[in-house]
Amino acid sequence: MKDKTKDQLIADIVNLHKKIYDLEVFKLTREHVTQALIDSEAKLIESEKRYRMIFENANDGIIIHNTEGNIFDVNKNMYTRLGYSKEKMLTMKLNDLVAPEFGENIAVNVSKLEEDGVAIFESGDRRIDGSILPVEVSARIIEYKGEKAILSVVREITQRKMAEDLIKTTLDEKDVLLHEIQNQVKRNIQAFTLMLKYHARKIRDEDASLSLKNMNARLESFAKIYEKIYQYKNYSRIDFSSFVKWQTMKLFSQHSRGITHVRLKRDVKEIYLDIHHAIPCALIIQELVSNSLNHAFPEEREGEIQIQMRQKRNGPTQLIIKDNGIGLPVGMDLFNKKAFGFRLVKDFTRQIDATVHLDSSHGIQFTISF
Repeated sequence: MKDKTKDQLIADIVNLHKKIYDLEVFKLTREHVTQALIDSEAKLIESEKRYRMIFENANDGIIIHNTEGNIFDVNKNMYTRLGYSKEKMLTMKLNDLVAPEFGENIAVNVSKLEEDGVAIFESGDRRIDGSILPVEVSARIIEYKGEKAILSVVREITQRKMAEDLIKTTLDEKDVLLHEIQNQVKRNIQAFTLMLKYHARKIRDEDASLSLKNMNARLESFAKIYEKIYQYKNYSRIDFSSFVKWQTMKLFSQHSRGITHVRLKRDVKEIYLDIHHAIPCALIIQELVSNSLNHAFPEEREGEIQIQMRQKRNGPTQLIIKDNGIGLPVGMDLFNKKAFGFRLVKDFTRQIDATVHLDSSHGIQFTISF
């Protein structure tokens, strides 16, 4: 073999050096990859430990299962409160755990889960002794070991259901009591009206008899108002706008002379009152509108009666009742006059701590603020 030239020798040395360098890089890279794998495995182990600690020590039951109801994993809270061992629960199906009355909801809830990704619903879990544990389930779709699964957080709601049952019982008792009170009020008014009718027939004085008849008509109208308001189920939020529509239509239709020459304008929209304010306001409207119909438009005089109500968020509620009729005689102090109807209005305003402003410059206008 011929001796290598100097250039060939240098080239061989360079090539050898390059091979050595590549080998060192490979060794280093392999060491880095190995270390990265070791680090990743350590992190994975640590994450698994944290997950398992949270999973097992959660205050709520946790169960992981698939859409067919096969159970993959459960935490300690889930199986101990039902009386099972973990090994036993992992051999069971979801249908074995859910109370029969809730079993038919499983397919519906799974369908909602697949559509929305999450679902919250009430259910009942069956303990090993056969008793039912009321629960609220918050479920979501997850990936578990490469498969689609459902993770359900199951919260016991025994105390909440007991409280709900107590509230329902209390409400039922309240409804019975209110119904009895309503019937008693109705019976009392009926007894008074019968007494007034009896005395009206016995009294020969026409004025006194007419007064008794008017009083009887007033009581009957009051009874209808109470009966109508009691039909509203939510006594803390009565739709007063719908009530006023009913009340005024009844007033106009029942007026003895028949009203065709007087127009009615209502501006009572989105007004809600509790029963303590609704009843006095209804009785005030009854008295004042009746008075306008009876006295403000004599001899078929044409005119208008207006009812307005304004409810301010941070201010008083105002009820305005006005007409453009003949008004009051000059100098008359209406509330000092011995007129029974207006004395009633004053008493009704006291019941709701309201103020009354009277303006008789153009017809008559009452502004009740409370």
